[in-house]
Amino acid sequence: MIWVGTDDGNVQVTRDGGKHWTNVVKNVSGLPAGTWVSTVEASHFDPAVAYATFDGHATGDMKTYVYRTADYGKTWSSLSTPELNGYAHVVREDLVNKNLLFAGTEFGLFLSIDGGAHWAQFKGELPNVAVRDIAIHPRESDLLVATHGRGIYILDDLTPIRALTPEILAKDFVILPARASVLNLAASEQRFDGDAEFMGRTPPEAASIVYYQKKRHIFGDLKVDIYDDKGIMLTS
Repeated sequence: MIWVGTDDGNVQVTRDGGKHWTNVVKNVSGLPAGTWVSTVEASHFDPAVAYATFDGHATGDMKTYVYRTADYGKTWSSLSTPELNGYAHVVREDLVNKNLLFAGTEFGLFLSIDGGAHWAQFKGELPNVAVRDIAIHPRESDLLVATHGRGIYILDDLTPIRALTPEILAKDFVILPARASVLNLAASEQRFDGDAEFMGRTPPEAASIVYYQKKRHIFGDLKVDIYDDKGIMLTS
């Protein structure tokens, strides 16, 4: 099963290892002919499902084109919503949660927890910069974001985001799962890498407690008591 997108606007698919190809781009409704295929993402869960983004800014078309097919390209549904801003560079499906999607546009990183029905822009310390590519580390569950002009960003641990659902977002407060903490043994070395050294913030050794709070806490102290499964308070 191979998907191919071309810069002259074709989306080709083969189901026999390349012996026969089918151009399915004419099945994509609402897309101007010849629009550059910026990415095609095959689903990790269903061979009939694939995602595609198209970029028409070189011809003055600044619309956001993100599509999904569930029948090997015979029909396509648009995942573009008003929340998506900027022409699309890339779309990726999560490796664990099939409803979790990531999209990179000319103006930032966006995510959806409901299969593309709704999108939200990821803010944090990531500016409104062009996101050209996205990768998900299969072991660390980190999101790697390649930008144009601001280098590479790493979003540590997708575990809490993978657990988000519309039902959880409707609740006032929820404790979310997080990656297991690792206690490192102290070690040291002396080396001189000069300007070839890469420096990044190391995650703390302390176990992380991740929570979702519907209403943002602004004034006063926020107190959280943590109990074990026997009802004994561990920390406050």
